Amino acid sequence: MDARVHEAAQALYGAYRLARFDARGLGFLDASPNGAWRSFFAAVLVAPGHALILTFHLVSSGSAESDGLHAGALYALAFAIEVAAYPLLMRHVATAMGRGERWTLFVAANNWSMVVQLGYHFAALGAVELLPGGAGMALASVLFGLVLAYAWFIARSALAIGGTAAAAVVLLDIALSFSISRLTDALT
Repeated sequence: MDARVHEAAQALYGAYRLARFDARGLGFLDASPNGAWRSFFAAVLVAPGHALILTFHLVSSGSAESDGLHAGALYALAFAIEVAAYPLLMRHVATAMGRGERWTLFVAANNWSMVVQLGYHFAALGAVELLPGGAGMALASVLFGLVLAYAWFIARSALAIGGTAAAAVVLLDIALSFSISRLTDALT
């Protein structure tokens, strides 16, 4: 097996273990600076799924009919910016928290977790579309809560910080994502 494929398989297993709130999943990640850089390959893995969710969003909102190519390009650019901006921002945050030495582990864990989180997003989308009445929205809300708990657990475990600080890290991610999304929506 190719070394990169083996590393990706191990990292995905680590992300899966972290999704089960097992901090030993961190041991399956390459926390070196090179490992952190290679973890951005996870964005390549989730890009097709992200594009499917985006397409569904554009079709359901009517944006695909007006200028779908323009909107798609803007959302793709926003995805790339978000994938790069959050880890860069977290480098400064981790350093300010006195956890700069754990930043590469956090980046690896956060990036590989995108693959697991995509599964949650697809499940939420399926719930909203397939379940009757408010049941779909209720299940989607539970799944969103699990994604937040997962992100919180990664921040807490990878950065070795307390629960409140981990919650602040997750809120920072949400704020950045929301800001990029709002700006992208305004441009489409």
